[in-house]
Amino acid sequence: MKHLCLALGLTLGVACGPSNDAPDATDASDTPDGDAPDGDAPDGDTPEDPTLAVVGDFGWDGLTCPTDTTPAESPADPRARWCQKPDGTRHGPFGRWYPGPDDRLGTKAEGGAYADGAPTGPWRTWYPGGTVSTEGARAATGRTGTWTSWRADRTRESVGQYDADLRTGAWTWYWPGGQLQAEGSYRAGAEDGLWHTYHPDGGDDASLTYAAGTLAGPYQQFHPNGQRAAEGAYAAGLRAGPWTTWHDNGERASAGTYTAGLATGPWQLWDRDGLPAAEGPYVAGLQHGTWALWQWQQGERIKSTGEVVHGLPDGPWVAVHDPGAQPAGHLTYYLGSREGPAITIWKTGHTLSEGSYLADQPQGPWKFYYADGQLFIDCAFAHGLLDGPYRDYHADGTPKTDGTYLLGTLQEGAQCWTPAGVPEECTP
Repeated sequence: MKHLCLALGLTLGVACGPSNDAPDATDASDTPDGDAPDGDAPDGDTPEDPTLAVVGDFGWDGLTCPTDTTPAESPADPRARWCQKPDGTRHGPFGRWYPGPDDRLGTKAEGGAYADGAPTGPWRTWYPGGTVSTEGARAATGRTGTWTSWRADRTRESVGQYDADLRTGAWTWYWPGGQLQAEGSYRAGAEDGLWHTYHPDGGDDASLTYAAGTLAGPYQQFHPNGQRAAEGAYAAGLRAGPWTTWHDNGERASAGTYTAGLATGPWQLWDRDGLPAAEGPYVAGLQHGTWALWQWQQGERIKSTGEVVHGLPDGPWVAVHDPGAQPAGHLTYYLGSREGPAITIWKTGHTLSEGSYLADQPQGPWKFYYADGQLFIDCAFAHGLLDGPYRDYHADGTPKTDGTYLLGTLQEGAQCWTPAGVPEECTP
């Protein structure tokens, strides 16, 4: 009875499409003049598998420049090199390198070109190991056209379009094994319309709808084995209306209603076998009102009923065996804390346990019994820890342990016996 388990527990994460911060080119703040990244013009060196990233093919070496331009660098960005006109306007190749040994330049990190002060044409970025990480094109307005990103192991990560440095149109993400991970569309840099996500084995994970980057409309999610996991809808990015979740064996897990993202009204929960687990009302996202909870106790199914006030059990809770209505026990809560006398009862009608709580912890004398009414344990607690004389008994009533606990530790001098009455070493 310790854990009421009344929380709704909708643990299904909302599977959203990759945001505008999903992996792509390095951050624009890392490039001179706020330019987004990426590499030298891709020329040749296409791998056998077009979905694998190119290794090497670094392009410009940072030393030679077109006619009427000269190499340039700046203390503000010591690992970047570019070509510029006599008036300082960038024109020609651009590159940035990782730090190397002894303050020298290491491997190429980024490369592209400028024309009359504006980035233009193909751009690339590389991982420190020399593998291309992103590839696309740039214009004065930023990234443009098709861009592709790869992971450090060369596997393709994403493909999509940019317009004026904002994602637009269809975008696709891939799992490391090459399977489709997510697909959907962007408008002006924000997710828009229907999106689909997939499990690594290719099975459906979720379908969801966006409006200007905010979840809006139907939502559906699936377990890896293909069974439904959740169905509902969003409005303005918040859960709204009826929602249902399922266990991965197909049995319902929960059903209820959301208003502006908060659970409201009657809710029901079920276990993996389809049996009721909890039911009661929510008010503004908190359990409030009469709730029923089902749980297993000593192999028997128990139904507990009581009041919950603003998310906290409060007042008397009564338990019965289910099915049927044989008494199974009772206890009292005060603002979520167990307080005062408590009792649990076997289905045979005999007492299972009896004692008291203080501040949600067992306190004072407690007794526990076998199903036939035979005394099992006679003990005492202090602040939830065994404390004081302790005796327990075998099922036939013969002594098993006779000793004393001090704040949860069995003290020296305790005596213990086997079912045959033979003395043995005590095990706390």
